[in-house]
Amino acid sequence: MHLLWADPPWSLLIFTFLIGCGTAVNNPDWQTSVRDMVLRQDLRVPVLAQLA
Repeated sequence: MHLLWADPPWSLLIFTFLIGCGTAVNNPDWQTSVRDMVLRQDLRVPVLAQLA
């Protein structure tokens, strides 16, 4: 752990990569759950909001 804090640019790169990995794992489930939370006739607005 000491190695990560010794060189701030590398630690920023590593943490940014880890956040991106977490986002890549979480987004498919999040996008799928919109269908369960919103009625079908109202689905257009939340889907467009997710794309923005």
